Amino acid sequence: TLWELSARVPLIIRCPWIENSPRRVKGLVELVDIYRTVLDLVGLELPKDDWQIDGVSLRPLLEGTKDKVKDVALSEEFLTIALLGEGF
Repeated sequence: TLWELSARVPLIIRCPWIENSPRRVKGLVELVDIYRTVLDLVGLELPKDDWQIDGVSLRPLLEGTKDKVKDVALSEEFLTIALLGEGF
């Protein structure tokens, strides 16, 4: 559908210190994952008082230790919400 085409866009992250880079990963990611990923890549811990921060680190995808870090991704636009994933 047109909705899926607009929700599935490439995310490019360059980390020269990661071996086997560049690589192409087809696993789902969300923009909310970028904050945790950057903290993880530069070696900083998530601030203890930021318990409401969502997302997961994409480092395993970048390093090639995992093919995916989540099964579904949430996409929102105005009053429309969609779940993206394999099979739906």
